[in-house]
Amino acid sequence: MAAGRLLARRTGRGCRRWCERSSGDVFELRRDRYASTVCASKNLKVAIVGATGQTGRSLALCLKQSALIDELAVYDSHPTRGLLLELSHMDSRCRTIVEDEASTTSACNGKRDLERALTGAKIVAITLDGESIREEAEYLEKILSGLLGCCPKALVALVSRRVNSLVPMLYELYKRAGLFEASSRIFGVVSLFATRANGLAAETLKIQPELSSVPVIGGGCPRSCVPLFSQTRPCADFTPEELSRLSEAMKSAEAAESSSLCLGFAAARFCISLCKALRAEPGLRECAYVRSCLVPELKYLAAPLELGPTGLQRELGVARISNAECQQLYLALPKIQRDIRLGESLALGLRESTGRCCDA
Repeated sequence: MAAGRLLARRTGRGCRRWCERSSGDVFELRRDRYASTVCASKNLKVAIVGATGQTGRSLALCLKQSALIDELAVYDSHPTRGLLLELSHMDSRCRTIVEDEASTTSACNGKRDLERALTGAKIVAITLDGESIREEAEYLEKILSGLLGCCPKALVALVSRRVNSLVPMLYELYKRAGLFEASSRIFGVVSLFATRANGLAAETLKIQPELSSVPVIGGGCPRSCVPLFSQTRPCADFTPEELSRLSEAMKSAEAAESSSLCLGFAAARFCISLCKALRAEPGLRECAYVRSCLVPELKYLAAPLELGPTGLQRELGVARISNAECQQLYLALPKIQRDIRLGESLALGLRESTGRCCDA
């Protein structure tokens, strides 16, 4: 063949270019657009419940771009076909299926559609944007049969400002169904506070945000979550004045009118970590609100965790924290205890339960 002749062949794995040189050597240039360092997994399906809200849409947009997800299904009590059409137009590896005359659908908004969306899901992200804790608890109870019947072993990520109560409630409902080991698979997402703290710490330290890591402990709502700036990685060289400004900046961010976009982004980051855990990537650390034994006074706590293929592998705990952080955690304990009791009472029956969540 003539020197320099270019042949292109497209395959499911990417685009290969074969260029034949006059010397007869053949060079292969492969463009692996969706390359990953983790091992392959058979059909990793992620389902988003509550996908048509602002947080759900933001979460769906972020997850659709992930090379770790094979199929993305969305469900809501409102029509989701328009959202699925938009997602299907994005040229990423993650597959979405839109209803037509010749195919099934992942655009779901009925009871049968809920089962179709959840069947085979390895990860279920539930976004809740209700006006009250009672409204979110009722929605969670409505989708419970789908969770238990279609994907009882799935990792569940609750995305709400009321996870202090909703995580205990969901675990009690799982226990009632005989799934006592579900505590390692139910997570309250607190990544919003971690991403905010990471950005603020990086700005103060004058480093790239992706290099900063600030653990959070306590609860999963703004009034009970404590960012541990004293444990910032790669370094925590803050002056007392800087720590005071960081604390005030966190409070100002929490007072913002809406954080749906940031919450969706933070939830997506946590879900991606769960995907990596299912693909057996080692050393995955995240902060989440889970059933815990770190603090004797609390059954549930947000703290640094190590994730694995079965969910929570172990709680990592924290090193010695500053006096100010210890005081913040001490003040948060009664709020978290009250929220846990509220969640457990909600699991017994919505009518009998009274009280308000710390962020209600």
